[in-house]
Amino acid sequence: METDDPHKLTAFLQPYMDLMDFDVHSVYPIDYDQQINELRQVVQVAAPV
Repeated sequence: METDDPHKLTAFLQPYMDLMDFDVHSVYPIDYDQQINELRQVVQVAAPV
């Protein structure tokens, strides 16, 4: 499968990973600051102070 978006490749392969003996993921950079902020928002919604 050819794609310019590795997120689409991972989403396409995800349902088939349970059927294979190996795990396949595409590799792409992660914006850690954005990821941390998103996780903080999830935690705040799940456990408001």
